[in-house]
Amino acid sequence: MTKRARAVLVALAFSAGCALSAEADTDDDADDGGSSDIDADTDADSDTDSDVDSDADTDVETDSGGETDTDTDVDTDTGVETDTDEDTGTDVDTGTNTECAAADPSTVTIEYEMGTIDLDTGTTYYCMDICDMDPEMDDVGWDFVFAYNGEFEYHAVVFQNQMAGVEIAHLGFVDFLSVTDCDLESAEFTTDLIDVQFEPGLVVLLRTDLDAVFKLGNPLEVELEWELGVQFDYAEIEPL
Repeated sequence: MTKRARAVLVALAFSAGCALSAEADTDDDADDGGSSDIDADTDADSDTDSDVDSDADTDVETDSGGETDTDTDVDTDTGVETDTDEDTGTDVDTGTNTECAAADPSTVTIEYEMGTIDLDTGTTYYCMDICDMDPEMDDVGWDFVFAYNGEFEYHAVVFQNQMAGVEIAHLGFVDFLSVTDCDLESAEFTTDLIDVQFEPGLVVLLRTDLDAVFKLGNPLEVELEWELGVQFDYAEIEPL
């Protein structure tokens, strides 16, 4: 082979090798492009999954909020039940009938010996004689007279109508306004006449022929037109 022919063969062989190398590079580039496409698809899938998860979380939180509102309604109903219990307690507190009490007092004046009063009606009478000796007083429900005892500093003495069964009890020195039906438990009633001066500060109880109880107090001796008399306060304490 001549040197020229050999050079031609070498040149041909070099050209063929360059062509093969170019094809290999083209294949590598194609492979790289395919890998790039796959990565893009993968990113798209990832984005889609993320969107789905976000929507699911939002739905769950919304449902959870709905359940919270339901709990709040239940609490409101519970509050209403509490108010009902408080109203019931108020009804129980209305039982006040066991408190001690007395009627408002009245003031009246009657004469010694000849004057009297029916405490049940508040009617005063003037007897023509000593009241328990006066026939005209037999049908009158009088309850007591003020006897006069000149030996006492305070001359008035309460004598109840024994013939009608009126009873008397001396409470001693107590505040007249503070005496109520609760004091009846300690009072000792009798039909006997008790010769005790009826002086300021002393309180006397009388149980009438109609079984009502009155308190007498705050006596004051006064001069009337023709004779002396006694001004005093009285009030019913039983029944009320």
